Amino acid sequence: MNDPGLKSRRLIDVARSLFVVKGYAATSMDEVAYAARMSKTTLYTRYPSKAELFAAVIAAHAASTGMDFDPAELVGLPVLEALCTIAERFVEFTCNPEAIRLQLVYQSEGSQLPEVVAAFEHSGPEHDITVVERYLAAKVRQGELALGDPRFAAGYFLNAVKGTPSGTSLSPYAGLTPGQRRAHIRAIVALFLDGARPGDRT
Repeated sequence: MNDPGLKSRRLIDVARSLFVVKGYAATSMDEVAYAARMSKTTLYTRYPSKAELFAAVIAAHAASTGMDFDPAELVGLPVLEALCTIAERFVEFTCNPEAIRLQLVYQSEGSQLPEVVAAFEHSGPEHDITVVERYLAAKVRQGELALGDPRFAAGYFLNAVKGTPSGTSLSPYAGLTPGQRRAHIRAIVALFLDGARPGDRT
């Protein structure tokens, strides 16, 4: 196992499994190193603290679901289709079982462990808002959207997408067919665009 990237992926996979099963506080860095069959030196060289390791777990999950993207990737799509693509990636990121379990770790332990909040917010919500903000700001510059504050709009958009079409559970899209999920997402995007497109605002 001489590939540094492979070692990092192994550490992330092992840490994710332990955080999901045991929680943040009950998972030790020594345990991660042992389970990954790596030295503590290797672990601490890559992730100097448990909070940084937790943040890396969240970031790796975001990347695996397509939320770590460059707005230029979507430049050729109509705004409606581009935002639907972003929204579908966001739903995949936030609503699958593993993401929900990590969110439960954040919610249950964050009040006692500020580093959990900071790590989760930085690699989860703050990252996602920044990515969407960059896309919206690009469309404002091109004159396709009229938004006074793209960052506020990005947060509002993602909150709306993560709404509760099938109840108030942590997995609001549970039970919906793929077609129903797409239809709900498209309706949210269309409603957002009703207030975001240039036009008469008097």
